[in-house]
Amino acid sequence: MANSVHTLWNLLSAGKVGKLTSLCSIILIVFLGQNNLRGEHDSTQITNLKATFIVHTLKYVRWHDEDFPSSQSHMEMLVVGKDEHNIASRLSYIINSSELRLKNLPIKVRNVNSWKEARELFGKGSKKIALLLDSELKSWEKEKYPDISGLLIVGESQKFLRKGLVMTFRKENNRLKLGVNLRKAKAMNLEISSKLLSLNRVIFQEN
Repeated sequence: MANSVHTLWNLLSAGKVGKLTSLCSIILIVFLGQNNLRGEHDSTQITNLKATFIVHTLKYVRWHDEDFPSSQSHMEMLVVGKDEHNIASRLSYIINSSELRLKNLPIKVRNVNSWKEARELFGKGSKKIALLLDSELKSWEKEKYPDISGLLIVGESQKFLRKGLVMTFRKENNRLKLGVNLRKAKAMNLEISSKLLSLNRVIFQEN
C-alpha cells in the first residue's frame, strides 16, 4: 500500500501535474469549442432556412394595384430588431440571387433597430413588408399593427403566435412551418395564393 501511494505521488509530481493540467485544459477547450461551433452552425442553418422560406412564401402573396402607385421603383422589406444571426443579409442575398420581384418591382432589404424606428418609416409607399425579430417581442402588441393597406408583417418565430400578425414561423417535429392568419391578411388587403395554402408545411390559424 505504501509503495502504491509512493508510485502515485511520483506520477503526480510537479512536472507531470502541469502536463496533465495542460492536457485537460486542451481537451476542455476543444470540447467547448466544438459545442460552440455546433451551436453557431445550427443557428446559421435555421437562419438560412427561415430566409429561404420567407422568400419562397413571398411569391404567393398578392398586393392590390392601389397599394402600389406606378411611380414606385422598388419594394422595401424591413427586418425589425436585433439581427444577431444576420438574417437581413441572407434575405438580401437570396432575393438578389433568385431575382425575385413583387408587382414587377425589385426588393430591397433593410435592418432597423426597433419597432419604433420601423413605425416611422411605414406609410411611405415602398415599405410594405416587415419581419419582426424575437428581440421585439416584449414591445409588440396586436394594437400596434398599423392600419396601412397592403402591409405584411411576419413574426420570426412561434413566440409571435396570437400576436395579430399575418404570418408566423414555428417549429414542429424539427421542421419549420408557416402559420397563416387569413382573416388578418384579408383585413390588410392581402391575398394569399391557394398554392401556398395547399403546402403541407403551412398551418392555418386565427388570432
